[in-house]
Amino acid sequence: MSPPTAPRRAAGVLGLTDPHQSLIDGPLTAWLAPGTPLLPPHTPVAEAARRMRAAGVDAALVVERGLLFGLVTDADLRDRVLAEGLSPETPVGDAATLAPQVIGAESSAFEALLRMTRLGVRHLPVIDAEGRALGLLHATRLENQHERSALKLAALLQRGEQIEALAAICAEVPRLHRQLVSASASAFASGQLI
Repeated sequence: MSPPTAPRRAAGVLGLTDPHQSLIDGPLTAWLAPGTPLLPPHTPVAEAARRMRAAGVDAALVVERGLLFGLVTDADLRDRVLAEGLSPETPVGDAATLAPQVIGAESSAFEALLRMTRLGVRHLPVIDAEGRALGLLHATRLENQHERSALKLAALLQRGEQIEALAAICAEVPRLHRQLVSASASAFASGQLI
C-alpha cells in the first residue's frame, strides 16, 4: 500500500475524512456557512432577523447587485438597533458593518483562519475576483477541525484573568504547532498563526 498523499495526510491530521476539506489545500468554498442570507441594504432589520433565524445563522451578508456591501450579525442587531431604540423598519444597511474585511475565494481555509485570528473576527465574507459575495465563513466551522485552534486559544487568552489559567492556555501552543507541522503548513504560516 502506498503512503498517503499530502492532502490525505493533512486531512487525517485535522480529523477529516474528505481530503478536499483540508484547511491547507481544500477549496475555501467548502467551508462556507450554509444558508447565509444575502440581503439588499434596504431590507428592514426585522426581516433580516427573521431570515437569519429561519436559516439558523447568526450573520447575513448585505449585497447590492451581487457585490458585497456589508455584514450584519446578531451583535450588530442588538448593539446598533435594539440598544439604540431604532425602528424594526431601519434598513439593514444602516446596522451593518460596511466594507468588512474579506477574503478571496482562491485563498485556503488556513489563510482565512490566519486572517480571522489576526483580526479577531468570527465572520469573514468570501468574494470572487470581481467582488461578488459568494458566502460567509464562520470561525466555528474552521475551529472544529482543531482540538485547539489559534482562534480558540486567542479567545481564551483574552478572557483569561488568572496567571495559572493563562499558563495552561499557553501550554497548548506546542500542540497547535505540531498539528500545523503535521498538516504540512509552511514554517512562515505556522509562525504567523501562532
